Amino acid sequence: MRDLIVHRGGGWRDERLLQKLQELSRAATSAVEDREFRERLGTVEDYASALFSDDRHQGWARQQMSGVDYLRQYILTEMDALLERLRAIEAGRENAMQRAAQLRTGNPRPA
Repeated sequence: MRDLIVHRGGGWRDERLLQKLQELSRAATSAVEDREFRERLGTVEDYASALFSDDRHQGWARQQMSGVDYLRQYILTEMDALLERLRAIEAGRENAMQRAAQLRTGNPRPA
């Protein structure tokens, strides 16, 4: 997803790109059952829809930055947050697995 956002210009309607992003988003959503992750991913989809539109991106323009650049920066920041969330989820799973293994072996204390 990140490569699609970085390497495509934005600022015009790109239906094929939006469909690809939606497919990737659905795959991620079905793989990760986490509310915060899904909400952030929904935000990425919404902002990507504006980025790859004919004119919705214009409403995001700032004094020193075009709407396209602002949206791209915002999306990439959200994608960084998604990656951090995935890391936190994985760490939680690993900790739970270690704890379960410790309980099975009769050693309830952390290693």
